[in-house]
Amino acid sequence: MIVDDEETLCEVLKLNLENEGFEVDYALSAEQALTYKLCNYSLILLDIMMGEMSGIKMAKLLKTDMNTSQIPIIFCTARDSEDDMVMGLNLGADDYITKPYTIRNVVARVKSVLRRASLPANSAYPEARKSNLLIVEGLCLDLEFKRCIVDGTEVKAGDTLVSFDPSEVRKAILDNEDRLVISHAELEKMLAQHELEMEELNANYEVTRISHEITRMQLESAAHESDIKRREIKVNLDKADISLQRAKEQIENRRKIQIEEVKQKRLKIRQDEERLEEAHRTLRKLSVIAPAPGIAIISHNWGTNSKFQIGDQCWSSQQIIQLPDLSKVKAKVNINEVDISKVVNGLKVQIRPDAFSDSIFTGYVSSVANLAQNKNNNSNIKIFPVEIVVNEYNKNLLPGLTVSCRIIIDEVPDVKYIPLEALHVTGDQCYVYRRSVNGYDRVEVVTGLTNSDYVIIESGLDQGDHVALIDPTAINRNNGKEEEEE
Repeated sequence: MIVDDEETLCEVLKLNLENEGFEVDYALSAEQALTYKLCNYSLILLDIMMGEMSGIKMAKLLKTDMNTSQIPIIFCTARDSEDDMVMGLNLGADDYITKPYTIRNVVARVKSVLRRASLPANSAYPEARKSNLLIVEGLCLDLEFKRCIVDGTEVKAGDTLVSFDPSEVRKAILDNEDRLVISHAELEKMLAQHELEMEELNANYEVTRISHEITRMQLESAAHESDIKRREIKVNLDKADISLQRAKEQIENRRKIQIEEVKQKRLKIRQDEERLEEAHRTLRKLSVIAPAPGIAIISHNWGTNSKFQIGDQCWSSQQIIQLPDLSKVKAKVNINEVDISKVVNGLKVQIRPDAFSDSIFTGYVSSVANLAQNKNNNSNIKIFPVEIVVNEYNKNLLPGLTVSCRIIIDEVPDVKYIPLEALHVTGDQCYVYRRSVNGYDRVEVVTGLTNSDYVIIESGLDQGDHVALIDPTAINRNNGKEEEEE
């Protein structure tokens, strides 16, 4: 994620980082950036001097939020004093780049910081920052390639493309299964204990009830006893009432406690079952399956500066493999800055693969870059990337093929035209050599629009005329010189 209030700068950084294989978004203010789900990003390039919310304030917010506190931050700012740098680094920034800077420097710094930050940026496990781990429902998974399809292999839907090391997940499955068995056994034991407790309480209640009944009968039969004796029996009856009520309350209270204990134990079992199911789901996710047929293209691992291979490690949101839809092919071409004004979206294109020069496909311009870039690192020539969608599907159109594209700027119907090689220009005169009975005659012509191959003839030639592609008089002159030399 790039956060900077200079849109042109954001576009340039985005373009160059995408050329290095990164997926990039940008925001023109801290407020706009905070509307994104920032925990999904692996790094943030952050300007300091922006609108109402500065980059410093945004960085403080990110570092105080558990979901974003581990995201690496690189400050890119015009504030270049030593105090500013120290403040930014003390705030938790992983690097500090001062403007003006070169794009190559920024790209190199980004790669360096991401090599050090070997976890998904939203990890809440500080110890996991030291290794390439993925946190999934409490499981720390080492995402190491155990199987990887060969680059360029044609695959079918359902084929396995990549498999990661499943040992830690399988261990978690065994641990959760054991925990679940123990939890079920504890529940059975608890239910048995509850049954025994209730039997004892019911027996105590029955004894107390019988004692209360005996005391009540004694009071009824003590009509002829002395007042002292009758008061004594009455006191015992009151005590029996209290004991009976207490025994009843004990049964009710204990039943409520037992219900809550069983509920808690069953909740724990349900949680164990969910953890086990999550571990099984995670195990299935460790194999990347092709959702559709296509050709597997292994992505570039900027950590090793080569394509991913067995033994490599990756982390969340990192692209590891591409499976392009071969029914929808694009061609990427670079247009010189002097010609880019002629190219707009929707123009028709003729596409000829260099490997199959006899085949011509049609397409149209789908995207024209707004920003120029250098043709290469050692050249000042500016070019504009243009994307072309190919209309037809053909099994020979494979990713990575070199193609020649002819962009049709305009079409002029029903005109006479000749190859450019047949036209000769001397001063202001344009002429051709038209075939006649006696050889070739020089004929002046009036020309119209031209392209890279042909020129329109407005007058001077008729349809069906034959013209020479080279100057026939030059051949005769050369033959005459050779005769003289002999």
